[in-house]
Amino acid sequence: MGEGLATYLEASDPHTGQRRVDHADRMETFRLQLGKAMSQSKPLVSIDDDLYSECHRNPLSLLTVCSQFPFAEGHPAADSAREIVGEQVYESGGSDTASVLISQYIESPVHPLVVRSFTRPVMEALASNEEPSERAASFWMWRRGRRLDGFVPLPRKVLESIIRGFAVARLCGYVTADIDKPVRITAGSDTVEFPWPMLSRLGGNNDVLAGLLEAFSLTFGTVNGEGFSVYEGYKRLHDLGEPSGRNMLHADLEQIVESGTAPHPAVAREQPKATGNTSKERLASARQYLEANLAEFEDQKTKRSRDVRHREADGQAEPGVPTMEMAELFVKCYSQLHTLLDDEAQRKSVV
Repeated sequence: MGEGLATYLEASDPHTGQRRVDHADRMETFRLQLGKAMSQSKPLVSIDDDLYSECHRNPLSLLTVCSQFPFAEGHPAADSAREIVGEQVYESGGSDTASVLISQYIESPVHPLVVRSFTRPVMEALASNEEPSERAASFWMWRRGRRLDGFVPLPRKVLESIIRGFAVARLCGYVTADIDKPVRITAGSDTVEFPWPMLSRLGGNNDVLAGLLEAFSLTFGTVNGEGFSVYEGYKRLHDLGEPSGRNMLHADLEQIVESGTAPHPAVAREQPKATGNTSKERLASARQYLEANLAEFEDQKTKRSRDVRHREADGQAEPGVPTMEMAELFVKCYSQLHTLLDDEAQRKSVV
């Protein structure tokens, strides 16, 4: 019972010197159990190989860390251990221990969308036969301890570009804003839809942008089946808003202000918010649209500092609550666009 691995796997009993008749069985058991330990030491995640190859350039590799085996050179178990754990990993030395610790790590960071053990539960929840309201209720029960501005799983710069892009899309007539049906966007050769139904049951159309951002996490449940096309709507918003982060207007917004016609058709029956008979009138209407939204955001930002409003456990959000949670960021992003439209020199910088 007190033997270490080295003693247990010696061909002869160190106390009597007699050759062990069950040595072959001991070695076979050791090899079998070490192989199982290597398998069980792998990270407790399942990676989608197809999505990984699309998302990452370098092949997936695991880093194996193993404590020293108590086998001196020439020990009958040394070659087996070296073969199973790998020449690069195997080390020997130390006291005659009864166990060896083996751990494996993913060597480089991976995007969450390639982790099947993360995305599959979301996919299964989306595939349920529940009504949208029931699904929202089951999702939100005991979930999300952060405000929406800390919940959206996007880098801050990307998130800000998407927010500015939504404003540009509304000014150009590219995106719908009806919470009772899937939100659609053009700004390209075709029309695509955002995730539907959204995570929360919104109380009004003014919360549609906050609802879209909250619904981004739903893409993790559909990316396994639909691939990266589930991100197309968000990508288009990002592309429309990204130049504003570099103090430039997107070419589409510049064009509609100057000529009255956007390069892409309006979606559904939407009308561009930048309207008017002249460039000056269209510029003024674009600024008025942003100012009206900024007034709403400022009002919600003030309410956030003094009101305590809760979402219902069934996923219902009171009117204004989702926007209130994002108000500070909305003000920042819409103000950037407003400043650019105010500056004639900046309006001449296009992409």
